[in-house]
Amino acid sequence: MNIIYCLFKLIAGIYYQSIWFITFAVYYFLLSFMRVTLLHSVRKNDLGKDIRKEYQKLKTCGILLLLLDIILCGIIILIIHHNQSIHYAGYIIYLVALYDFYFIIRAFMDVFQYRKHTSPILTANKCIHLTVAMIAMLSLEVAMITQFGGVEDASFKVIMVSCSGFFICLINFLMSIWMIVKANQNLKIMR
Repeated sequence: MNIIYCLFKLIAGIYYQSIWFITFAVYYFLLSFMRVTLLHSVRKNDLGKDIRKEYQKLKTCGILLLLLDIILCGIIILIIHHNQSIHYAGYIIYLVALYDFYFIIRAFMDVFQYRKHTSPILTANKCIHLTVAMIAMLSLEVAMITQFGGVEDASFKVIMVSCSGFFICLINFLMSIWMIVKANQNLKIMR
Protein backbone atom coordinates (compact mmCIF):
# COMPACT_ATOMS: atom_id res chain seq x y z
CA MET A 1 0.00 0.00 0.00
CA ASN A 2 2.82 2.41 0.83
CA ILE A 3 4.48 1.92 -2.52
CA ILE A 4 1.16 2.41 -4.31
CA TYR A 5 0.72 5.65 -2.36
CA CYS A 6 4.26 6.71 -3.36
CA LEU A 7 3.44 6.04 -7.00
CA PHE A 8 0.17 7.98 -6.66
CA LYS A 9 2.05 11.01 -5.26
CA LEU A 10 4.70 10.73 -7.99
CA ILE A 11 2.11 10.51 -10.79
CA ALA A 12 0.16 13.42 -9.26
CA GLY A 13 3.41 15.41 -9.07
CA ILE A 14 4.20 14.78 -12.70
CA TYR A 15 0.61 15.43 -13.83
CA TYR A 16 0.23 18.66 -11.83
CA GLN A 17 3.89 19.61 -12.37
CA SER A 18 4.26 19.89 -8.60
CA ILE A 19 7.70 19.65 -7.03
CA TRP A 20 5.82 19.36 -3.73
CA PHE A 21 4.12 16.07 -4.71
CA ILE A 22 7.33 14.70 -6.19
CA THR A 23 9.30 15.57 -3.03
CA PHE A 24 6.73 13.82 -0.85
CA ALA A 25 6.73 10.82 -3.20
CA VAL A 26 10.51 10.49 -2.85
CA TYR A 27 10.26 10.94 0.94
CA TYR A 28 7.55 8.26 1.19
CA PHE A 29 9.55 5.98 -1.08
CA LEU A 30 12.64 6.27 1.16
CA LEU A 31 10.58 5.46 4.26
CA SER A 32 8.85 2.56 2.47
CA PHE A 33 12.21 1.28 1.26
CA MET A 34 13.48 1.34 4.86
CA ARG A 35 10.46 -0.69 6.00
CA VAL A 36 10.74 -3.22 3.18
CA THR A 37 14.49 -3.64 3.76
CA LEU A 38 13.94 -3.98 7.48
CA LEU A 39 11.22 -6.58 7.20
CA HIS A 40 12.81 -8.42 4.30
CA SER A 41 16.09 -8.88 6.15
CA VAL A 42 14.47 -10.82 8.97
CA ARG A 43 11.90 -13.51 8.42
CA LYS A 44 9.05 -13.73 10.87
CA ASN A 45 10.44 -16.98 12.24
CA ASP A 46 13.86 -15.44 12.77
CA LEU A 47 12.74 -12.60 15.04
CA GLY A 48 14.68 -12.78 18.26
CA LYS A 49 17.37 -15.20 17.04
CA ASP A 50 20.06 -12.60 16.32
CA ILE A 51 19.20 -9.80 18.74
CA ARG A 52 22.52 -8.02 18.19
CA LYS A 53 21.83 -7.71 14.46
CA GLU A 54 18.30 -6.49 15.20
CA TYR A 55 19.57 -3.76 17.53
CA GLN A 56 22.08 -2.68 14.90
CA LYS A 57 19.22 -2.37 12.42
CA LEU A 58 17.21 -0.40 15.01
CA LYS A 59 20.14 2.00 15.42
CA THR A 60 20.55 2.37 11.66
CA CYS A 61 16.84 3.09 11.25
CA GLY A 62 17.02 5.66 14.05
CA ILE A 63 19.92 7.43 12.35
CA LEU A 64 18.18 7.38 8.96
CA LEU A 65 14.93 8.70 10.49
CA LEU A 66 16.94 11.47 12.14
CA LEU A 67 18.45 12.45 8.79
CA LEU A 68 15.07 12.25 7.08
CA ASP A 69 13.65 14.45 9.85
CA ILE A 70 16.01 17.23 8.73
CA ILE A 71 14.63 16.87 5.21
CA LEU A 72 11.08 16.89 6.58
CA CYS A 73 11.77 20.13 8.47
CA GLY A 74 12.98 21.63 5.19
CA ILE A 75 9.84 20.48 3.39
CA ILE A 76 7.64 22.03 6.07
CA ILE A 77 9.57 25.31 5.94
CA LEU A 78 9.11 25.35 2.15
CA ILE A 79 5.38 24.72 2.53
CA ILE A 80 5.08 27.68 4.87
CA HIS A 81 7.54 30.00 3.12
CA HIS A 82 6.24 29.43 -0.42
CA ASN A 83 2.61 28.98 0.67
CA GLN A 84 2.49 25.59 -1.04
CA SER A 85 -0.93 24.23 -1.87
CA ILE A 86 -2.20 20.82 -2.80
CA HIS A 87 -5.07 20.63 -5.24
CA TYR A 88 -6.83 17.37 -5.96
CA ALA A 89 -9.29 17.22 -8.83
CA GLY A 90 -12.88 16.30 -8.01
CA TYR A 91 -13.42 13.61 -5.43
CA ILE A 92 -9.81 12.45 -5.26
CA ILE A 93 -9.32 14.40 -2.02
CA TYR A 94 -11.94 12.17 -0.36
CA LEU A 95 -10.06 9.04 -1.45
CA VAL A 96 -6.80 10.50 -0.17
CA ALA A 97 -8.50 11.41 3.14
CA LEU A 98 -9.94 7.91 3.46
CA TYR A 99 -6.54 6.34 2.87
CA ASP A 100 -4.73 8.76 5.21
CA PHE A 101 -7.19 8.19 8.05
CA TYR A 102 -6.93 4.42 7.54
CA PHE A 103 -3.16 4.79 7.56
CA ILE A 104 -2.95 6.77 10.82
CA ILE A 105 -5.45 4.51 12.58
CA ARG A 106 -3.52 1.45 11.41
CA ALA A 107 -0.23 2.95 12.64
CA PHE A 108 -1.63 3.54 16.13
CA MET A 109 -3.22 0.09 16.16
CA ASP A 110 0.18 -1.45 15.33
CA VAL A 111 1.83 0.48 18.15
CA PHE A 112 -0.65 -0.94 20.66
CA GLN A 113 -1.00 -4.37 19.07
CA TYR A 114 2.73 -5.10 19.04
CA ARG A 115 3.73 -3.25 22.23
CA LYS A 116 4.50 -6.51 24.05
CA HIS A 117 6.85 -7.74 21.31
CA THR A 118 10.43 -7.00 22.26
CA SER A 119 11.86 -7.37 18.78
CA PRO A 120 13.88 -4.29 17.74
CA ILE A 121 12.88 -4.96 14.13
CA LEU A 122 9.18 -4.64 14.97
CA THR A 123 9.93 -1.52 17.02
CA ALA A 124 11.74 0.11 14.11
CA ASN A 125 8.95 -0.88 11.73
CA LYS A 126 6.30 0.66 14.02
CA CYS A 127 8.27 3.90 14.25
CA ILE A 128 8.69 4.17 10.48
CA HIS A 129 5.00 3.36 9.96
CA LEU A 130 3.99 6.07 12.42
CA THR A 131 6.27 8.60 10.68
CA VAL A 132 4.76 7.85 7.28
CA ALA A 133 1.23 8.13 8.71
CA MET A 134 1.92 11.49 10.37
CA ILE A 135 3.39 12.92 7.18
CA ALA A 136 0.38 11.69 5.21
CA MET A 137 -1.86 13.54 7.67
CA LEU A 138 0.19 16.73 7.24
CA SER A 139 -0.17 16.47 3.49
CA LEU A 140 -3.92 15.93 3.90
CA GLU A 141 -4.14 18.94 6.21
CA VAL A 142 -2.59 21.20 3.57
CA ALA A 143 -4.90 19.77 0.89
CA MET A 144 -8.03 20.19 3.04
CA ILE A 145 -7.21 23.80 3.92
CA THR A 146 -6.53 24.52 0.27
CA GLN A 147 -9.68 22.74 -0.95
CA PHE A 148 -12.18 23.91 1.65
CA GLY A 149 -10.65 27.12 3.00
CA GLY A 150 -10.96 30.56 1.53
CA VAL A 151 -8.41 33.19 0.62
CA GLU A 152 -8.73 34.63 4.12
CA ASP A 153 -7.49 31.30 5.54
CA ALA A 154 -3.86 31.92 4.50
CA SER A 155 -2.78 32.88 8.02
CA PHE A 156 -4.77 29.96 9.44
CA LYS A 157 -2.91 27.63 7.07
CA VAL A 158 0.46 29.01 8.15
CA ILE A 159 -0.41 28.57 11.83
CA MET A 160 -1.84 25.08 11.41
CA VAL A 161 0.95 23.75 9.19
CA SER A 162 3.58 25.33 11.45
CA CYS A 163 2.12 23.75 14.58
CA SER A 164 1.45 20.35 12.98
CA GLY A 165 4.82 20.32 11.26
CA PHE A 166 6.64 21.27 14.46
CA PHE A 167 4.99 18.47 16.43
CA ILE A 168 5.58 15.90 13.68
CA CYS A 169 9.26 16.87 13.45
CA LEU A 170 9.54 16.83 17.24
CA ILE A 171 7.91 13.39 17.52
CA ASN A 172 10.15 12.04 14.74
CA PHE A 173 13.23 13.56 16.40
CA LEU A 174 12.40 12.08 19.80
CA MET A 175 11.51 8.72 18.26
CA SER A 176 14.83 8.64 16.35
CA ILE A 177 16.87 9.57 19.40
CA TRP A 178 15.00 6.96 21.47
CA MET A 179 15.74 4.28 18.85
CA ILE A 180 19.45 5.15 18.77
CA VAL A 181 19.78 5.31 22.56
CA LYS A 182 17.85 2.07 23.10
CA ALA A 183 19.97 0.28 20.49
CA ASN A 184 23.24 1.63 21.94
CA GLN A 185 22.29 0.63 25.48
CA ASN A 186 21.42 -2.90 24.45
CA LEU A 187 24.47 -3.27 22.21
CA LYS A 188 26.73 -2.24 25.13
CA ILE A 189 25.12 -4.87 27.35
CA MET A 190 25.75 -7.54 24.69
CA ARG A 191 29.48 -6.87 24.39
